[in-house]
Amino acid sequence: MEIHGLVAEAMILANASVGKRIYDGFKDAAILRHHPPPSPRQFEKLVKAAESKGFLVDFSSNRALSQSLQKIAEACQDDVEIVKLLKTMATMAMNEAGYISSGHFSVDQYFHYGLALEFYTHFTVEDLILLYIHFTDFFKHKSPIRRYADIVAHRQLLACVQDSVDVSGSLMYKDSAITDICDNLNRKSRESKFAQRDSTELFQSLYVLQKTFDGEPLIEKGIISEIRSNGFYVFVPRLGLKGPVYLKERDGTPSVPLSLISGNKGEEKEEKTIPDCSIEVNMPTSISVVSCNLPHPIDFNLFDHVRVSLKLRKSHAHRHLVYMSLVDMDYTEVKRAQMTRMSNTEMMESIHLSEKKGQEKLSKKKKKSNQSSMYDVLEKFRKLSITQTTSQKLVE
Repeated sequence: MEIHGLVAEAMILANASVGKRIYDGFKDAAILRHHPPPSPRQFEKLVKAAESKGFLVDFSSNRALSQSLQKIAEACQDDVEIVKLLKTMATMAMNEAGYISSGHFSVDQYFHYGLALEFYTHFTVEDLILLYIHFTDFFKHKSPIRRYADIVAHRQLLACVQDSVDVSGSLMYKDSAITDICDNLNRKSRESKFAQRDSTELFQSLYVLQKTFDGEPLIEKGIISEIRSNGFYVFVPRLGLKGPVYLKERDGTPSVPLSLISGNKGEEKEEKTIPDCSIEVNMPTSISVVSCNLPHPIDFNLFDHVRVSLKLRKSHAHRHLVYMSLVDMDYTEVKRAQMTRMSNTEMMESIHLSEKKGQEKLSKKKKKSNQSSMYDVLEKFRKLSITQTTSQKLVE
C-alpha cells in the first residue's frame, strides 16, 4: 500500500474509534460526523445515464456504488471523461455530510454512508501519532489543520479517558450546546463551499473575458451531461465548467446553429440557424433535430462529445456570466486523450499573461500613434507656409 493510502486508512480508523469512544462517554452530547444515505430519487439521473451506456449502478451501499463505478471505469478506459462525469454525478447525488449531536438522533442514524461506518467524527491522524508519542503533549499540541469540531472531540475524549478532569457544569454534557455548535459548523461549512464555488466561477469568467477580448470566440470541447426539453447541459472538462446549451428560444422556436451542417465551425460573424426544423426529445438520453432539409436527423445523445463557443454575458449589477453556444459535434477519434482540467492557479497565470500581452499591444499602438509620419511633417510645413504668406499680405 502506498504511504498516502496508509495515512488515509489510519486517519479513518482513528476517526471511527474516537467517534465510538466519545459516544460511550457522552451518550446524549457526542459530536459525530453524519452522512445520510441517498434516496432512489437522488440517483435517478445517474442510474438512467449509466443505463444509456449499458451499465448498472448499485447504490444500496457505499461498497456497491464503488464497485459499480469501478466496473464502468474499467470498461471506459478509452474515454475517461465519461467516468469522471459519472463520478461527479454520483457525488452531486449524495446527501451533504454534517456534524450532529448524538442526543438529537437515534443510534441507527449515526451511520456514515460515504465511509460505511457506524460511528465517525473528525480527529486528525496527526493527533493520533502524537497520542502514541506522549499522551500529555497530545492535548497541548497546536495543529495547523485543526477544525473546531476536532477541538470539541478532543475535549470530550479527554473527559472520557482522564478521570481527574473536572467536567462539572461543562457544556460538553449538554445536548443543546453541542447541537448549536454543530448547526453553526454546518452553516459555516456550507458558506465556505459557496465561496469556493463563486471563486471558481470568477476565475472562469476572467479567463473567458481575456480569451474573447479581441472578439474572437473561445472554442472548447465538452461532453453532454444532461438532456433537457429545450437543449442539453455540456460539461467542459478543461475548465471544470458546466452550462446549458439551448436548441430552442424562450418562445419555443427551434434555434439550431447552421454550423452543424455548413462546416464553418462557428466562424461566421452572424450566427445563422437551420431553417424549418423541429426538436424531438427522448428524455433523459437523447434529443434530435429534424428537418426536411436534412438528409437525416441530427442526434445528440448523453455523453456525446461536442464543441461549444464560450462567451461572457456582462452585467453592471451582477457578476459576469459565462454562457455556451453549440458549434458542432466533436468527431475526434474514439480513443480520446485525457483533457486535463486547468487549476485556478493556471487560469490566473493565463489571465495575467493575456493582460500583459494586451498592455504591450496597446502600448505599441499608442507609441505608433505618437510617431509623426512624413505626411504629418509636410502638412506642418504647408500650414506654416500659408501662415507666412498671409502675414506678408497683411503687412503689405
